Amino acid sequence: MALLPPDIRTSGAFLRLTLFQRRRKFYNRMLYSALHNKISQKLWLDKICPEAAPPMTHYVSGNRLIRIGGKGKPVGTRSEAADLVRSDNPIFIKPADAGRGVGAYQVSSGKEGVLINGKFLGNAAFQQWIRELPLSFTISNVIEQSKETRSFFPGALNTVRIMTATSFLDYRAVVLGAVLKCATSRSIPTDNFKSGAGGTVSSIDLETGVLGPCVGFDEARFERTLSDTHPETGAVVAGEILPHWQELHEKISWLASILPRPGVVGWDVAVRDNGITVVEINTLPGIDAVQSGVSLLDTEAKRRILSEMRMI
Repeated sequence: MALLPPDIRTSGAFLRLTLFQRRRKFYNRMLYSALHNKISQKLWLDKICPEAAPPMTHYVSGNRLIRIGGKGKPVGTRSEAADLVRSDNPIFIKPADAGRGVGAYQVSSGKEGVLINGKFLGNAAFQQWIRELPLSFTISNVIEQSKETRSFFPGALNTVRIMTATSFLDYRAVVLGAVLKCATSRSIPTDNFKSGAGGTVSSIDLETGVLGPCVGFDEARFERTLSDTHPETGAVVAGEILPHWQELHEKISWLASILPRPGVVGWDVAVRDNGITVVEINTLPGIDAVQSGVSLLDTEAKRRILSEMRMI
């Protein structure tokens, strides 16, 4: 409640968290089964929209390392995952079936060892670390974001969270809202908002792609904060235009309309210099990040589709 824009909080025109979570769990159950796992998301996007598919190269299943696509040996051993880290090739490791940045690691090579989220491990310790990872995890190349989004906070990938709802009646897709998530030192290696205890969010005008101020949370004063600049880097965010916004808006709207099952989805999308990449499809999305920046009930189209799912 404290994170809501004051006018939205006063008017009462917002989604109630408990009701949303209850309905989301019910209406998204089939979509969750189809696309919750990151490997399923990668394979679906590779077939439907390969230019926007995440750069996942391998996944680990038990003690096996499985390469996705390309030429060469398709199956190796878990220990061979260590060989994928080179000085010119940092990688990103995350669980195949978790969200909210849980268990996410950026790994890059250093002298006589590796850096994991900025902390050094020797080669032997790194091999042990690989052995202790979950039974299933994914390995991806690091996405090179656009110079504009990198300038806001260069220490992590800053992504767009765009929320869509797809109708059970006719598969029409409605964009409910969008924000730019900017990482901070509290959120790295991800940009997760964590209800204001991680990164920041900035509203995105759905028509123009113009960014609003950075929304954060002052825990000592227990209140929502606004800043036209990033709170740590000082980079101006408010008033900037997000690159490739029209392409992003149109492509995600189209993908939402052809999901294997309808429901409410939170898409995490990276903006590159030459296009966009869908980093993750959240099939049990939260609403705090988006609703902290924009209204999800300000048009008849939004209200109608959310009423269909009994969320309002």
